[in-house]
Amino acid sequence: MATPKSKIKFPTSADSPFEDGYDIAGERDALKDLVEADEPYEKDPRWERFMDLLEREERLRQEQANRQQRQYADPIVPDHEARALKAIGSLVADETDVMAIHTKEAYRLFIGRTRDESPRGYGITSGKKVAAVLRSIWNLSANDNPYADWILVQ
Repeated sequence: MATPKSKIKFPTSADSPFEDGYDIAGERDALKDLVEADEPYEKDPRWERFMDLLEREERLRQEQANRQQRQYADPIVPDHEARALKAIGSLVADETDVMAIHTKEAYRLFIGRTRDESPRGYGITSGKKVAAVLRSIWNLSANDNPYADWILVQ
């Protein structure tokens, strides 16, 4: 009588992708002779463990392929929305960006205002200045500047 899979003893690991803690690397090491054999011996007492290892490796490969197809989106995102990411263009574009501003207030946010010298005076940082600062931080971060990374996290 075959032993149910829940009774099969196997190595476990805290960082296992499986709910039961199954450690694939540990099991591969334990079954190294069967894994490396051209034709594994079916009468080996560890055959069920070997078949379980192969099934779990295949399941991991399928899950990884599914995650790649879904662009590593969260599980709650429907498949068609996750796959739509491929159709979106990249951040770098050759054409000039255009922005339509419809009010004086919106234009003021874009160009900013210097601080008045009076005690109640206040300035408005322009959208252009904020964009320039963020671009500088982004460039510094791309060059592995830890302070820039810290600012981005903040």
